[in-house]
Amino acid sequence: MILEDGGTTLYPVSKFDMGYSNDEDFANGDLIAAAPELLSALEAMVSEAEDYIAGMATDEEMLDMEALNQARKAIAKARGQ
Repeated sequence: MILEDGGTTLYPVSKFDMGYSNDEDFANGDLIAAAPELLSALEAMVSEAEDYIAGMATDEEMLDMEALNQARKAIAKARGQ
């Protein structure tokens, strides 16, 4: 079940039987439920990676690392920045 609210798609977060089965909706609910833990883990990984790399790379080189940039952007998006 997917709900529409003013052009925004809303997904169910909890699993309860409404007489239908939609695996994608349940998978989206699982992802939403795991989001806080995923964000926390990604923030920790970025912090540890930056600390590890700090001694080996210049600030400019660190800003040029695509995987870290993607992670930083995902964190900012999740934080509404």
